[in-house]
Parts: sequence; C-alpha cells; structure tokens
Amino acid sequence: MSLTPFRVVWLTACRCANCGQLSKIELPQIVKSVGRCAFAWCQRLSSVKLSQALNVIETEAFTDCSKIEKIIIPKRVDFIGERIFQRCENLKSITFENPHFKVQNKLFESNNEKAVIYAKSKTNVFKYCEENNYKFKLS
Repeated sequence: MSLTPFRVVWLTACRCANCGQLSKIELPQIVKSVGRCAFAWCQRLSSVKLSQALNVIETEAFTDCSKIEKIIIPKRVDFIGERIFQRCENLKSITFENPHFKVQNKLFESNNEKAVIYAKSKTNVFKYCEENNYKFKLS
C-alpha cells in the first residue's frame, strides 16, 4: 500500500500512524507540515519522499519506522520536532538540503550507530553532529 497524492496541506497528528500496510510515501508538493506521530509505528514503511514545500516535521513523526533506510530533509524545512527518527534502527542516511538548518532537537532517542547525516557544508548541521556524536559527511 502506498500513500498517493491527495489534496491536503497538513498531515495532522497520528494521521497515518500504525498503518500496517503502508510501505511507501510520496508527499504531494503542496504538503507543508507533517504532524506529531503522523507515520509512527508504520512497520512496513521503507520509502519516504517528502514534499519540497515542507516546512515542519513534528515530534516522533517517523517513530518505529524500522524499515526506512534513507531520507532527505527538504530545503524549506525550518523546524523538526524531537526524536523524529526514534527507533528507526535501519536508518543509514539523513540528508539536509538546507546547509543553514539549525537542528534544535534530538533526532533519535539515543545515538543511532548506523546513521550518517549529510549536509552541503560544515555549518549548523555539522555542529549538531559533533555535539551529539553523530557521523557527518559533506553531500
């Protein structure tokens, strides 16, 4: 099962949470916000493509989505809630398209040994990685 484009601008809290059949997300380009726990506990979710219009990803949006391996945070995102990738054990790559984005909250509940965080320059994202012992690479 996939989440296909529909006319929505905000995905509210727990909107698709615990959907056992959801395996792929491709958010329409009009979606600006992903609510708290919006896709949490979607155990089969493995592919995520976020909207380029996205501004906000709220707390625990992808908690327990253990099959996600990579995700790209679009350029316009200016807020990410706490622990959005909590217990995403297979997450290996997080790319921030905005090199000036300031990560203010913990991305994980605890350090994810597999994850590498990518950004275009050694600015705010790099500082965050250094302070929290996350692996960082230039994209």
